[in-house]
Amino acid sequence: MKNISQIKPQKLLFICSVISLLLLFQSCEKDESADSKLDTNLDSKLDSNLVGSWKITEDGSKAPWGIAIDSEGNVYFSELYGNGISKFTSAGTLVTHWGTNGSGNGQFNMPKHIAIDGEGNVYVADEENQRIQKFTSSGAYITQWGNPDSGVDMWAPGSVTADIVNNWVYVVDVYNRLQKFDLSGNFITQWGGTGTGDGQLMLGNQSDPFNQSPCGQMAVDTIGNVYVVDNHNSRIQKFTSSGTFLMKWGGKGSEGGQFMYPFGIVIDNKNGFIYVSDNSLLDNEGNIARIEKFDLSGNFIKQWVLNVQNQAIGALAVDHEGHVLAVAGGNLCIYDFN
Repeated sequence: MKNISQIKPQKLLFICSVISLLLLFQSCEKDESADSKLDTNLDSKLDSNLVGSWKITEDGSKAPWGIAIDSEGNVYFSELYGNGISKFTSAGTLVTHWGTNGSGNGQFNMPKHIAIDGEGNVYVADEENQRIQKFTSSGAYITQWGNPDSGVDMWAPGSVTADIVNNWVYVVDVYNRLQKFDLSGNFITQWGGTGTGDGQLMLGNQSDPFNQSPCGQMAVDTIGNVYVVDNHNSRIQKFTSSGTFLMKWGGKGSEGGQFMYPFGIVIDNKNGFIYVSDNSLLDNEGNIARIEKFDLSGNFIKQWVLNVQNQAIGALAVDHEGHVLAVAGGNLCIYDFN
């Protein structure tokens, strides 16, 4: 099997584009026609752990992308093509929506991942506007930061996460770097760089930042360590809050503990587990979508496969009961893995 670094950029972009399209139109419901040969080395079916679901959008055309949950259990989604943010109750009732297409304050151009700080403020990776925007929980605009640059600014930021204990915001962009800011957007430090070595990342295409694959999620544990989905390297990397490399795990493959194209990551800090969503295209046989479970040291515990072909699992979140919430096209799927 080819190493991810050996795949031609055009083919890699095609694969990532297909995965993006698969995220648009799908359901959480079980499909009995799924080919049983896709179950190899997978422990359980995802649908057997499904405890709830509800629609984010009617047809998925707005492309729900990022997900975050606040301290009251409200669920927020970014809309990649809808260029907005939606806030729902934990039961799926729409509370509010904000944003339109544009470059003004409170407008978006392909918003990707989102995060919520300890005060309930919402941070949005407004990718093609080259910035992070900050809002109140009701959608009132607060501030923004970022400009397209290879220095301490940012170029096509695709992912953002917040450390609610230590009050930091972390951003990754197309320059394969991870940047650290305070809650007002003041730059603190950065690390990373393009490559396959420890601490290096393969997240995007610097030569063409607007024709690239999607950045995966990030997550922060209770002591401030940062976990990054290094998707093109098929691995997870763990850093201290100052950027010191701690460890990595994964590697390309379909066995438990390996990844084909990891995308979502979330930490269940209450129970001490990490969940990662992974999607893999297998030529003409369709798409395998799975969620893998690890401890905080990256030791593999178990994995579950989505019982349907040609679909994908996107960003992840964990609610206050320990359920894993997964974006699946226009739907939210809620799983109990405990």
